[in-house]
Amino acid sequence: MPIIRVAVAGALAVLLTVPALFSALFSSEAARGHAELGHPMTVMTRNLFLGTDVFPIFAAAQAAGSPRARIDATARAMHEVRSLVATTRFRTRARLIAAEIARHDPDLVGLQEVALWRSGPREPDLVGVPNAVSVDLDFLRILMAELDSLDHDYLVVSSLGELDLEFPGYRTRSEPGRDVRLTLRDVVLVRVRDGLTVVDRGREHFTSRVRMRLPGRLVDFTRGHTWVDVENAGQRVRFINTHLEVGDPRVGRNQVRELLDGPAASRGPVVVVCDCNSDPMAGRRSMPYRGLTGAGFVDTWLTVPSGGPGHTCCTASNLLDDGPGVMDHRLDFVFARSRRGVVADRGTVLGATGAARDEVTGLWPSDHAGVLVRLVDR
Repeated sequence: MPIIRVAVAGALAVLLTVPALFSALFSSEAARGHAELGHPMTVMTRNLFLGTDVFPIFAAAQAAGSPRARIDATARAMHEVRSLVATTRFRTRARLIAAEIARHDPDLVGLQEVALWRSGPREPDLVGVPNAVSVDLDFLRILMAELDSLDHDYLVVSSLGELDLEFPGYRTRSEPGRDVRLTLRDVVLVRVRDGLTVVDRGREHFTSRVRMRLPGRLVDFTRGHTWVDVENAGQRVRFINTHLEVGDPRVGRNQVRELLDGPAASRGPVVVVCDCNSDPMAGRRSMPYRGLTGAGFVDTWLTVPSGGPGHTCCTASNLLDDGPGVMDHRLDFVFARSRRGVVADRGTVLGATGAARDEVTGLWPSDHAGVLVRLVDR
C-alpha cells in the first residue's frame, strides 16, 4: 500500500556484491549521448511493500491529549504495526519476487519500499529520532540472497534511504518494550550480462515534501530518486527509479518537475519507473502522471499489444485478499522518452492474479503488482 514517507537520516548506499564483479560492471570511460536504445531492453518496476500499514502510528502521534498519552497510544500502534510485519512474512514473499525476476531476467529493476527494520532500547523522549541499530529484517539482503540462490546475477548500483523513523514499542509489566525503527529505500538493480555496462549513477532527495508534527518536533516526508546510466550495446540510456508522494498530488507534481529539471533532462533516451502514487483516471491525483506525459514521456504500457488494463493496486495490508478484482487501478508505471521514440513490444503485469500467491500461506508477493516491459525503438 502506498504510504507516507517521513524523515531521512541520510542516503544509504548498499552494495551487496563481490568487489571484483562490481568493478567489472562499471566502465571508467564516459559514454557519448545517443538518442536510441541500441538494443531492446527489458525493465521492471516493483514495490516490495514494507509489510504493514504505518498510518495508525501517525494518527496516534497526532491525536488529541497530553504528550505522554500520545506516546503511549503511539507505542500501542507501533506494536500492532510491527506485529503485522511478521504476519506478512517477507522471506516468503522475497522468494516469489525473486522467482519473478529470474523468470523474466529484466536488464534493469527499480524497487520501492525496500524496508530495513531495526530495533533498540526504548526511548519515549526521543519519538521520531532514528538511532536503533540492531537489524531485524533487511529486505534488500533477503531478496539478493534469494536471487543468488537462483543463480541470477544482479548488482545493487544505486540505493537511497528515504523514510527513516523510530517509535517506541508497547511496554507491559513483564516486557520493557523497545524502539522500532523503519528505514525505506529506493533501489536500482542491474543485471550482469554482456553488452550492458554501468557508466554513471546518482541519487537525490526531492526538495518538495510534506511536513508533519510529531510530539516535540516537525518531521519532513522526504522522498527522492535513484538513477543509473548504462551502455546498452554501445548506446547510453538513463534509468530513473522513484516513489512519489502519496499524501498530496501537488507535491507529487512538483517532485516530477524536479525530475524533469534534473536527471530526466539527459540528452539521450530516458526511462522512468515508479510507484507514482498517481492514477491517470483520478482527477487531481493524475497530476504527477500528466506532468510526465506532458513532458514527452510515453506511458509504455499503453503501447504493449493487447496489454490489458495494467492494474497494479492494491491488496489489503495483510496480503490475504481472495476476492476478484483486487487490483483495480494503476499506480505503477514505466515511462520512456527518446528522440526516435520508444515503445514496448511486449509486457506483463507481475503478481496481480491469484496464481502469484504463495501456495502455503496464501500471501500475495506485495500489495502492489509489478510492471515489466521490453522497450524497443519506434
